[in-house]
Amino acid sequence: VLADVLRRAGIETLVITDGYCFPAVRAAAAAMDFPEAALVRYPHEPAACDTPASGETTAQWRARFIARCRRIGLTHLVAIERVGPAHTVESLRQQARGGPPPADSFAAQVAETSADRCHNMRGEPIDEFAGDLHLLFEELPLALPEVRTIGVGDGANEIGMGVIPWEDLSRRLSGEQAGRVPCRVPCDFTIVAGVSNWGGYALAAGFAYRRELRQLLEPHTAASQHRVLRAMVERGPAVDGVTRQQTATVDGLSFDEYIAPWLDIRRALDLVE
Repeated sequence: VLADVLRRAGIETLVITDGYCFPAVRAAAAAMDFPEAALVRYPHEPAACDTPASGETTAQWRARFIARCRRIGLTHLVAIERVGPAHTVESLRQQARGGPPPADSFAAQVAETSADRCHNMRGEPIDEFAGDLHLLFEELPLALPEVRTIGVGDGANEIGMGVIPWEDLSRRLSGEQAGRVPCRVPCDFTIVAGVSNWGGYALAAGFAYRRELRQLLEPHTAASQHRVLRAMVERGPAVDGVTRQQTATVDGLSFDEYIAPWLDIRRALDLVE
């Protein structure tokens, strides 16, 4: 929704995802008539290989993409529900907090073998599937400091959560995996939502409202969102990250529960279903 609203507002917009997620994103784009030409597949580079099947390493891809961003005048880089690596001792020390970093607590909860690795909410390492797209959020701001970064997440393991002290996130999580879940990658702006997509909806609505372009939100009804979700499940195929089932649910929520906040936003903006 966010990408579609920006595009129809006349802003050049690209959607970047990895090879594993690309089929589901492509299915969603087709279901909402978002141009496939605006979808970008980030190369997947297995840890055991120096060169992926595409013939281009991820480092080469990022360098080429950053050069492209410089030419076109990129203004924002947004991550929604994109996993990033766990903290390291160094990243813990770099965070802003009211006192010294809780180094002892961190060492007790995060083994060296878990530091700087991507984990799901169960604390399971998923680097094999996640790749290293998070590096774009570290390298691009160094090359183009004028670009603003935005991270949207819901479970602490997403890009953007690095702006929040590790201990503030880990103590809000349950289970022995709590310490290794929080992502170390910060953003200029971080949006925390009960479900990451809700944050994306809110960002799209806020943009449309401020630009007096609320009409751009009109096509994105509950029915259209249900159609998009079904397309992702059926043609992606995508699965619910909580239930691990190939169903048209989000984070264990039924569609009616999931879409309720978006309906509230639409009502607040006087948009009818």
